[in-house]
Amino acid sequence: MIKAIVCADEGWGIGKKDGLLYNIPADMHHFVNETQGKIVVFGYKTYESLKVKPLKRRVNLVLWDQATSLDCIPGCITFKDLNQLIYFVSILAKNQDVYVCGGASLYKIFIERGLVELVDLTVVMGNDNEATAFFPNLNKYGYHTVKKEDFWGNNETNGHLISKQIWVKDEIGDYSAERFNAELYNNL
Repeated sequence: MIKAIVCADEGWGIGKKDGLLYNIPADMHHFVNETQGKIVVFGYKTYESLKVKPLKRRVNLVLWDQATSLDCIPGCITFKDLNQLIYFVSILAKNQDVYVCGGASLYKIFIERGLVELVDLTVVMGNDNEATAFFPNLNKYGYHTVKKEDFWGNNETNGHLISKQIWVKDEIGDYSAERFNAELYNNL
């Protein structure tokens, strides 16, 4: 299954100045737990912004318009051609979870083309007016919320009120919260 994992404010802002909009320890912990042992997909600028790269215990796929070979970034499989990346991801997603991890352009492509079946969304309540990068508004692309859990601000959320949400494409069928892994939120 192709999934997206993202943290956004209520205005769908996800980044500013080539970095994350928010640094929330609980969300970072959730990202690690969800993506370990899985396949992660990045655009080049997002990949370059990672503090540790490649991400350990994951297969790292990177879309980079300067790629010269599949292994030109150590520890990653690199793609110069978007359609080749999408084809490769669609094959892999038949047998395992693939997480689209950003940036904004890559999220937009995968959402607009209807490739993402599930979005694991952390919403930070409020809007950061300095946001320069945005996640697509899922309401406009045929997704609906199947699970939502709110958390009050504490040290793990850097004082922010956050909402953990799972969104799925409407065409997938009659999804209910019971069909999702109960452990999704155990680490928050």
